[in-house]
Amino acid sequence: MKSFKKIRDKLIKPNSAAVVKSSSVAGKDKSWVDVLEEFKVQVGDAEYHQIQLTDTITLLEDRCKELTSLSKDSQLIDTIDRLILKFGPIGTLAASIAPSNPEVCWLVWGSLQCLAALNNKHVHIWQDVIEGLDRIGNDLERFSEYLEMFHSRAKLKQEIEGFYHLLIGYFGYSIKILKLQNWLVIFDDVVDDSVIAEFWSVSKKGTIIVTSRNPGVCLDLVDDSIEVSAMSLAESTSLLVELLPPNLRAISAEQSSIVIEICKMFDGLPLAMLLAASFIRKTLRTSLHETLKHLTEKRDFLLQYELPHNSLSLNMLWGANISRLSKDALNILQIMSLLDADNFGEEMMFDEEIKRLDVSLPRNELEYFKAVDGLSDFSLIRRRDDSSLCVHRLLQDVTIQRMIATGTLQVAFGDAVLIIDALFPKQSPEGLLMSSVWLQCEKYLVHVEALQARYTQYIDRLEGNPRLAKLLYNCSWTMFERGMYDRAMKLAKTGLDIALSSATSNRLLVADLMTTIGGVQLESTEQQEAYNTLECALDLRRAACEVGTIEANHPQLANSYMRLGTAALGIRDPWLAMELGEKSISLRSNRENEQIQMLAMSQHNVALAALCAGQLEKAEDYVKCSIEQSLVTGQSMTLEHKKAMDARNIYCLANIYLAKGERTQAIQRHEEALSVRLEVFGGTHPSSGCSYWKLGRLWESEDKNKAEYEHSFLKIK
Repeated sequence: MKSFKKIRDKLIKPNSAAVVKSSSVAGKDKSWVDVLEEFKVQVGDAEYHQIQLTDTITLLEDRCKELTSLSKDSQLIDTIDRLILKFGPIGTLAASIAPSNPEVCWLVWGSLQCLAALNNKHVHIWQDVIEGLDRIGNDLERFSEYLEMFHSRAKLKQEIEGFYHLLIGYFGYSIKILKLQNWLVIFDDVVDDSVIAEFWSVSKKGTIIVTSRNPGVCLDLVDDSIEVSAMSLAESTSLLVELLPPNLRAISAEQSSIVIEICKMFDGLPLAMLLAASFIRKTLRTSLHETLKHLTEKRDFLLQYELPHNSLSLNMLWGANISRLSKDALNILQIMSLLDADNFGEEMMFDEEIKRLDVSLPRNELEYFKAVDGLSDFSLIRRRDDSSLCVHRLLQDVTIQRMIATGTLQVAFGDAVLIIDALFPKQSPEGLLMSSVWLQCEKYLVHVEALQARYTQYIDRLEGNPRLAKLLYNCSWTMFERGMYDRAMKLAKTGLDIALSSATSNRLLVADLMTTIGGVQLESTEQQEAYNTLECALDLRRAACEVGTIEANHPQLANSYMRLGTAALGIRDPWLAMELGEKSISLRSNRENEQIQMLAMSQHNVALAALCAGQLEKAEDYVKCSIEQSLVTGQSMTLEHKKAMDARNIYCLANIYLAKGERTQAIQRHEEALSVRLEVFGGTHPSSGCSYWKLGRLWESEDKNKAEYEHSFLKIK
């Protein structure tokens, strides 16, 4: 369990700008620190329960192992194990929909911990507990699949808020039935108080502390017994002195007045106290006078500018600390400010590909660790459990504004692009599926998206870079293969804009980006638009062939014919689809060993076109050729490629059997296809959704297992 000291440390972390406290434990005139101190006296660590609502997924599985070791109830343990299995996709869910909202993992953990602590005393309540956990687990699974399959952000946001209400209500229910008299709940970094509104009504006997960047949050939930305030000057001064090293805490009366003057600048923000302490610790010489003078100069300088996003005190302190960094530390901070704030891994510095780049980074591990130590001393970064570095998002903005002022933004952005481009896997010249390198791609997707967002945000200050356009293509195509269509389209469109505006860009890169865009349009049922886009991509590759840029039988030319054939099916022309698909097969015939997987893909697509044209024998012949081709192993047909082809071929063969009236075989094949698709794509990919839906309709028509059909239909609905 979290100790009181850790909880108090948590409350003085960067995002604690205001607090809401209940006076049911402490009087109205008590400060939030007093509330915690008094609560510590009333409740021992053994009975201390906390929900920590952060914006980072934690390892719930490890926590639940701790829980099951405490519980003697086998039914509860089985229920928890089932719940853990449903937490796999929740990282994507939280990151995409509610990055700043209460974290479901910690919310569930708080509920479980609270209940398990009294397991032996309240055995009669476990049936209610288990039913509640099953509801939560089922909703987790449904929402995460909904996210990946349909990307309906507005609808999902509404649904997930309801899910948060369920979780919070469940925790409130556990408090109510266990009649806990003394407890503390900390809602950290609250943006929207709607998610805690229901919980508020059952929380009269304990203490609630809410931290937020918005001082007005929760005001509509409280009455006269609730005080909303920033830290007072006395609290700020006490906290600042406490954060100083021991040799600086014994200050004189004169120095004490200077500390008070410093704290008056900081608006009662705990983050400002932390930054000020770091600055004093690193820069103090003979007295605090020079510190006060330096900060005052920074404040006067910043008052000349409009600061719409961050408070003046935070800008002042961040600026002061940044100005004292070493060159290496500053370069790392500038790169981190352009990438994802939470996932700067050390391998990004030490990879052999990175060492060969001409970028402004430390050249060896010793220099790197010295630079990171400097950033940490100034409280500008923190290290996560997985050794990756994190930076505050507001600090990213401040650093970027500093780069704009010093004219270094373009250079730093170019370095960031070089680093991520060197690490992100490239599509092979043959255009093979990216399934064999998906895990490596997944590590850097967020950084590519961050670069795209920064480029769009500062497009007037950043030059279009063909390397960035190529990186956006590689990432967008990977996302397209994984069913992340909205995200893929956003990256591809930005990449296309860059490629079209660049004097050094080539038509093949434009064709690549248009291929991604056309693929997303096809999946989004924009059939004619998809056909037009993919036809344009084919024309560009033909033109490149005519001027000798690529060979007449280049794999990407064959890929264009194949994909345009797929689009022809979308505009209901299966005959044209077969013609284009067979053209792609003929182009691959002379380079078969280089593109086994793509030859199998072309054969599959012709089979699909023949099925739509009613030529069932031809369809079956081609799909069986594709299955046979997938058995050939080689560099262009890895085990991952084979599984990806099986996911397509078995589904196609099942539909052929269905068209021939062989329903038993069709159902068996569709069951096999679903199993393979779940293994290859996971339960949240649109292809898996199609298999669920198809099987559901077949089971319904056979009047078999209607309950299974309804469950499957919910997944696609």
